[in-house]
Amino acid sequence: MTSTLLPYPYVFLSYSRIEEVFAKRLEQDLRARGIWVWRDETNINPGSPDWEAAIRDAISHAYAVVLIASPSVIKSLYIKGELNLAKRYHPKHIYPIWIDGTDWSDCVPIDFINTQYIDMRREKYGAGLHTLINALKRVEASSGQNAGINQRDIVINQQRTSQHVTPIYTTSPARKFSRALLINGIIVAIVLLGIIGAVIYKSSAQQITSNQLTPSTTASMTSTQSGQSSPQLNQSYTGTTSGFANGFLTLSLVSQDQLGNVSLGVTFTLADNNKQANYTCQGKVTNDRHIALQCHQIDAQNFMLDIEGVIFQDGHMQGTMTATDSSDPNYHHNYTWNAK
Repeated sequence: MTSTLLPYPYVFLSYSRIEEVFAKRLEQDLRARGIWVWRDETNINPGSPDWEAAIRDAISHAYAVVLIASPSVIKSLYIKGELNLAKRYHPKHIYPIWIDGTDWSDCVPIDFINTQYIDMRREKYGAGLHTLINALKRVEASSGQNAGINQRDIVINQQRTSQHVTPIYTTSPARKFSRALLINGIIVAIVLLGIIGAVIYKSSAQQITSNQLTPSTTASMTSTQSGQSSPQLNQSYTGTTSGFANGFLTLSLVSQDQLGNVSLGVTFTLADNNKQANYTCQGKVTNDRHIALQCHQIDAQNFMLDIEGVIFQDGHMQGTMTATDSSDPNYHHNYTWNAK
């Protein structure tokens, strides 16, 4: 087997490699709320001889597909292939989420331009996550009910078949055994129908309860369950960048308060020409170990960096970075970075 299919209903996550940090964050947040996610890096066994077969298998067995949409999507032939398969297996259960870019039409293939999407860019992440979870919960509950109905039909058909067995005209012990077997089969079928009915009822009740939760209630529950404080940053981090151009990154902590608000100095150096730019950054470190910064170049305020990442338990950070120029709308460069 080239892939590991989850033993639970799951959603398939379609994303470009440059959005890997966001994909990991989304996977963690969905799993924390009871939604299982299939992602290639997590669920394809190392050394699998047929990677494409694993992707096909995973999409066909999912109950929904979530597309992480950004400007990098339209450059990926693999994502276009995954979406074609998703339209074949799940035409009504494809959920695009928009995480980066200024124009939606530049972030998806042509046939998805008019598709309704969920905006999860920067500060809209929390509200968008709530909308996505509600949508996926409804689909998961519906797929569970359909599976129960299909299983019930199988049991009924088997029961009808058993009821039309040709009678055995004999007075031997074999006849008594056949009758006992038939009666036991009917009893088992009735018990299975009762169990399936109970499962469907429970799933419907959970669905109703989920829909009645308001965003404020959900946020309150999440906050209460976490019970964690934001991690304290080190005084400095150094690392590398890749993407539009390779380079080096240095982050220096200026201040951090108890609420996770941070101020940092960032130096970004391009590897090919040693060109260096210094930035002042303001942002926040969240309880779930995510960091988001907005930076302005010290000697050229029109040049900006938007930095997002994850702080791992061992202390290192990694994430994505977007460089823009407020005076030039065509200046938009994406990077990934690692620092420790």
